[in-house]
Amino acid sequence: MQCKSNDTRLVNNETKEEYFHRLEKAARAVDEGHKVSFTRNEFDKLVNETLKSHA
Repeated sequence: MQCKSNDTRLVNNETKEEYFHRLEKAARAVDEGHKVSFTRNEFDKLVNETLKSHA
């Protein structure tokens, strides 16, 4: 599955694994006190994928 992301103002095609790796990296940055932002679409996708994986 390819996903489009708008990470650091670049449009990238990324696999599901790459997408979740990027989100995990962002979560670690939040834990360390760094600012991280998501577009609404990115956040919605994260929630939907998380819900699917726990269904």
